[in-house]
Amino acid sequence: MTGRENYSGGLLRRLAAGLLAASCLGAAAAPGALAAGAGGAGGAGGAGEPAGDASTPAGAARAIELPVGETLVYSVKYGRLSAGQATLSVEEKVEREGAEAYRTSMTVRSSRFVSLFKCIDDRASSFVAKQLPRTLGYEAVKSEGRRLTREKIGLDYEARKARTVKDRTYKGERTVRERELDLPAAGAVQDAVTWFYAIRSIEIEDGRLEFVVVSTSHVRHVKLKRAGTERLKIRRHGRLNAIKLTAPDGGEALLGKEGELSIWLEERTRIPLKISVRSGRTTVGLYLARTSGSPLDKKR
Repeated sequence: MTGRENYSGGLLRRLAAGLLAASCLGAAAAPGALAAGAGGAGGAGGAGEPAGDASTPAGAARAIELPVGETLVYSVKYGRLSAGQATLSVEEKVEREGAEAYRTSMTVRSSRFVSLFKCIDDRASSFVAKQLPRTLGYEAVKSEGRRLTREKIGLDYEARKARTVKDRTYKGERTVRERELDLPAAGAVQDAVTWFYAIRSIEIEDGRLEFVVVSTSHVRHVKLKRAGTERLKIRRHGRLNAIKLTAPDGGEALLGKEGELSIWLEERTRIPLKISVRSGRTTVGLYLARTSGSPLDKKR
């Protein structure tokens, strides 16, 4: 394998892993359901901040109103390289497990240049509850070069368990892994898609914003600290006031890359304008490029 192939392979692996990011992207159509079931137990932990029992729920939030048809398009960059595009959409308002919810989706696609080395087309679909914003189920189909992965996460909030399935085929060989993960004793849990929406309603208390994120292998507690307010120039929207939040080791939980996580939320709508992870001299980031049907598109 050449140095060029090493570079592109590592880049796409990180993009897919997190942007979905690769676990979560879904397009307008939800991926097909995977086989249900739970296998051996898997601890809730891993690198960064494992989520454990908590007497105080992380991520206290108010009810959320999402405009059906909203689309947010982010440019994905690895350093200065344009690596691809991530698109989040609010597909429809539904009833899920007896509660009002929204079906949301996310897709991550590699740029034309990156696709010369490794083509990525990751899609995920997720349900976010309206009254207590939290994930009510997540599915993803990730196509990365010769690797095809299907993922599913089911939540049992009463039992405080997450049951996950990862079904991967690579070079003709298929492996299926099932896990049962413990959730914190109380509070809402997000997945790789729903956190983009739930963060709009999570309260910033004493300069901090916290929430729990589940993947097919880990449950992590993300702790962000307010780092001030900045003015960001966003194409077609001009300069917007943004609340900056940081977490020294939050990159792995949200973008699949270890390093310092920074998130800029538009002050009025709390829509993420920019998300980046810095590790050493390298920065992987999502930058809001286009919007449609969102609160940002309404006149102030």
